[in-house]
Amino acid sequence: MLFRGHAPLWKVVAQRVLWTIRCVSPWWLALLDRAGLAGRRGLRSFDVCRCDGTSASARLLARLGGADQRTINEVWLGRAYDQRLEAWASGTVDVVFDVGANAGYFSVLAGRLAPNASIVSIEPDPENQRLLVANLALNGIVPTIVRAGVVEAPSEGRLVQLHRSTDPRLHTMKPGSGVSGRALTGEILEVETVTLVELCRQHAPKPSRIGLKIDIEGNEWSVLQSAPDDVWDRIVVIAVESDDPMPPAVKDRLDRLGFDVVVDVGVLYSIRRRSG
Repeated sequence: MLFRGHAPLWKVVAQRVLWTIRCVSPWWLALLDRAGLAGRRGLRSFDVCRCDGTSASARLLARLGGADQRTINEVWLGRAYDQRLEAWASGTVDVVFDVGANAGYFSVLAGRLAPNASIVSIEPDPENQRLLVANLALNGIVPTIVRAGVVEAPSEGRLVQLHRSTDPRLHTMKPGSGVSGRALTGEILEVETVTLVELCRQHAPKPSRIGLKIDIEGNEWSVLQSAPDDVWDRIVVIAVESDDPMPPAVKDRLDRLGFDVVVDVGVLYSIRRRSG
């Protein structure tokens, strides 16, 4: 039973504490870190397992300071992308695009759930890239790493500005959208860009079946809306995390293309092609 949405805060907190004790080692450090009480003493590794009977487990590196622990909590313990979990399993998808891969926590999970699929992790921030590579190597997953930001427009030779945040989850190419109070540092990096069309051409040739997870801090819907139908024809399942509501034009297009949408806590969108 997942406590989300309108559940009392004490229930959510109690559930997450119990899951951490059961599924993370060392659990005491994970709890301190999640509460922001572990300081900032560099990297630590945590053994993490799922609480859902899938037997998926991993050793994950996290930067002490709370942000990475929150992502591990969301993806591995809170099971944020589990509305359509079976759609990520082996035999359903051939290629997984983790767009906005951050430190690689979803990429590692995808590699565990679909060990025969190709994992393509896309992340523009150099610090996140280093931890992404380390986490995938630590778990024996050999992915393709794309060091770029994903945009909607043709991107060959194009650079965009990445606005860095004190929270490594919240770097963004669109600082005026999504979460308020991003605590931007003022540091701006120029990063290369890529589109979904280019990713498919380079890493998912036809007839590959694609699973897509996308969390790129304000650019999710414009990227999805810009993808042509021949890309959509190969997509099986999508997990979207967005603080911006799904635009009606995107909803209408998904319905026309034969996808169902499930929304959880207002920001987690699970999109799957209708069977038959």
